[in-house]
Amino acid sequence: MVDWPSEWAPLSQEISDKLSKLKMVIFDVDGVFTDGTILRDELGNEQRRFSVLDGHGISRLKDIGILVGVVSREPSEITKSRMEKLKIDEIHVGSKDKSVTLKEILNSVISISEGQPSQSQQQSIAKKEEAKEKGTKTHKVER
Repeated sequence: MVDWPSEWAPLSQEISDKLSKLKMVIFDVDGVFTDGTILRDELGNEQRRFSVLDGHGISRLKDIGILVGVVSREPSEITKSRMEKLKIDEIHVGSKDKSVTLKEILNSVISISEGQPSQSQQQSIAKKEEAKEKGTKTHKVER
């Protein structure tokens, strides 16, 4: 077994309480999920470098019921595919105006929270309740 980095230790109750007030975290992609490198071959095919460690961080947020979204100006199929693999709740690639996209996401989350939760919110709520019931989790990986 390999220990995860110490920053990934189980959350203290104080931090869990603070995070429980969050409904959603929205990220940019380039320079956040990637190192900012875009490789392009002579045919124009793009490659981006994503870290597998980000997936663990996203899972931790989702495990405590926080919705996760991304907004990127780049209309990249690679980015869309990676975010779908991470099961990101709100994926917006090719956004011409990030501020407009953010407002649309927030309005959607707010209107949903005033009525019936969406399917992704229901799943996040269920995970949050399950995490509370289980208590502290260990973060080890077997190789």
